[in-house]
Amino acid sequence: MSGRLLLLIPLIALLTACSSPEKTAGPASPTTSGSAGVDNRSVPPTASATTKPATTKPAGTSTPTAVDDGCPVSASTLLAAFTKVKNEYAATTGFTDLRCHGGFATALQKLKTEGEAEPATFLFRYTRATKTWAVVTAGSSDICDGVEMPAETRRKFPICDSGS
Repeated sequence: MSGRLLLLIPLIALLTACSSPEKTAGPASPTTSGSAGVDNRSVPPTASATTKPATTKPAGTSTPTAVDDGCPVSASTLLAAFTKVKNEYAATTGFTDLRCHGGFATALQKLKTEGEAEPATFLFRYTRATKTWAVVTAGSSDICDGVEMPAETRRKFPICDSGS
């Protein structure tokens, strides 16, 4: 019987502690930070070291956007443009050695059957209004001759800038 009594004493003490109300000095509110039992209601939150102030732009200003010149361009996009004129050239499976600048691109043709012809480098032009690429010309040298192209753009393509 004394064993049962010893078990009941801690249980009674626990129940008594749980049922006694805590005394508080005002309405309960959640604490924002800190240790348990510390009243942080009157302490304003502080900015952390990583907090940045909000920035606003003056009315009427905008962030400059990049010019849509089609660059960079993928080989699959140029191959899609090529399919519109494919009957004029040797069978092609894709393009390599892509260069793109200022609304123009060059790409070296990958032939379907090697030895059938010499792979050509194609010059493509981007049309901003329709967001499409089109073949301008192709060849193995000087493919930019006669094409209206800014000198800065022409210099970006080795096949166009043959020392002229």
